[in-house]
Amino acid sequence: MKFLKKIRFAFSIVLLLLSNLLIAQTCPVINSVTSSSAVCIGTSFVMQVSASSPDLSTLTYAWFKNGVAITGASTNQYTISSFSTGDAASYTVKVGNACGTLTTSNAIQLTLSGVPVITSSFNSPTTICTGADFSTSVTATTNVGDALSYQWSKGGVNITGASASSYLISRAIEGDAGLFKVAV
Repeated sequence: MKFLKKIRFAFSIVLLLLSNLLIAQTCPVINSVTSSSAVCIGTSFVMQVSASSPDLSTLTYAWFKNGVAITGASTNQYTISSFSTGDAASYTVKVGNACGTLTTSNAIQLTLSGVPVITSSFNSPTTICTGADFSTSVTATTNVGDALSYQWSKGGVNITGASASSYLISRAIEGDAGLFKVAV
């Protein structure tokens, strides 16, 4: 019986030592992160993460572009001051805490917004007869379906009221001849 008490006592000491060694590591929790977006060239864009640590330890942040760490991006937000084509990418942020555990955000996909793509255009040069009607048009789309605006010009000067995808010259005269362009 005395032998059993010694074994129970030794087992209790081992459990006590093991309980002191067990440390609950808790991962940071990402509460929200910026949504994927289409961004216009030249504009500023801010990505932000809101996170918490269940163990109340200080959080660390590391931002990544296409899986590569962004030098100096170590706060809860990352700003692109002037968006360019090279900034269209997949971004993530890894949030860490004092235990060294990391949580990675969902990817933030940044794409170019509003970049018009001309899908058909008018033929040039074109010869029309005096007194004839002439119509020309351009078809364009954007990668995000944005509404497009048009401005027709002749010889580098905007034509007042010519802001549709097509342009019509009714009963052409010699003065209508020139170089026409459309800005989309």
